[in-house]
Amino acid sequence: MATDNKSKVKTKSIFSVAARFNENKDLATRLLNPSKEILSKCKDHNSYPCGKTSFFEEDKNLFLIEEEPWKEFRNFVGNECVSYLDECGIDTTKIKIIATNAWVSEMYEGGSHPHHVHHPYCQVSGNFYVHADEGSSPLVFYKPEVWGDIWQNMPVKQKNILNIDKVHCPARTGLNAMWRSDVVHSVFHNKTKSRIAISYNLVVTNV
Repeated sequence: MATDNKSKVKTKSIFSVAARFNENKDLATRLLNPSKEILSKCKDHNSYPCGKTSFFEEDKNLFLIEEEPWKEFRNFVGNECVSYLDECGIDTTKIKIIATNAWVSEMYEGGSHPHHVHHPYCQVSGNFYVHADEGSSPLVFYKPEVWGDIWQNMPVKQKNILNIDKVHCPARTGLNAMWRSDVVHSVFHNKTKSRIAISYNLVVTNV
């Protein structure tokens, strides 16, 4: 496009998808043994090979456990959600955050998790890494339009926020990742012995 006033020409992102990342290694330490205890009671399941998960257990909802450190975890997640939504410009004085469900999973070497979303059952989702061996597979977020991306075959000379189709979030002990529940995400084949994460969903309603 030609113009006589190039100072007025700008190419920029007009939409944005926000995610929040924070660390709490002390909480991860306190959650490690209780998480392992729950995992030790979980049955093997064909839908989760190369690992253990409480997702399929009858009493899977960790948010309902009133003992510590689970209450501390629930409060931590709630406070993180308030900060996340506030930074996204949401009026947090006019909403109610409901911690709907949380479950713990351990992924062994060779484990993976296919592309999926948590919406429409919630608005905010997250992962808290209780323990992740160095080199554990990252959480991968996908650009919303990647499934119908009409630019996907164009040659890229340099990756930037305008043309990337995915973002890798490293799995690190104590890291909490929080995002919109309609964002597609996955985990590639894990190459470490242990990757323990608590996944959770939150519903946000108006008051």
